[in-house]
Amino acid sequence: MRRSLLLVRNPSFRQWSAEAQPAGYPDRIQYRFGVTPSAGTSAVETGRADFTLEAPPAERLREIATRFSSLAHPYVQPSSYFMSLNTRIPPFNDVRVRRALNFATDRRKLVELWGGGELARPTCQVLPPGIRRLSALLSLYRGSDPRRTLAPARRCRSARNDRRNHGALTGIPAIRRNPAPTPPPRGGVRRRSFEKTAH
Repeated sequence: MRRSLLLVRNPSFRQWSAEAQPAGYPDRIQYRFGVTPSAGTSAVETGRADFTLEAPPAERLREIATRFSSLAHPYVQPSSYFMSLNTRIPPFNDVRVRRALNFATDRRKLVELWGGGELARPTCQVLPPGIRRLSALLSLYRGSDPRRTLAPARRCRSARNDRRNHGALTGIPAIRRNPAPTPPPRGGVRRRSFEKTAH
């Protein structure tokens, strides 16, 4: 099975303008598939490859920054990585267990395991930073407040106790939703800050 793809110029192409085929475009591009991140990094460092699409191994970041910085062209992706839970089977069919796992997950440790802050950042939502209008939505988040977070549960317990003691339900727990933010004005400078994030 072939593990590469070769792209070459179209011999039937007729140049009608120099701008249509500017200097510097390669005559051939060869992709190799199935190359490990470490092997791809070594191939670029030794001149056997021009680029690799895989993120380099975390343990080689210092080597790249100190010895091969002229070959490194870092970029960030608008990607989020997250854990999936099967909510149809115990214990994850219980929303309280899912919430507990969410609160207990050390996102900073996950980022460290992923390769550190150079390769990833923790986040609190599915959409990665850099997505249009996300910064306006994030401005509504003021940090965690355990008392406010647990208030609906306390109201629920209080309502259950009240129903038990008095035979009637006197309150319905509710979570107040903030109004949607005003969209940012059109125009101006848009900063490209896509990030690969861990969720």
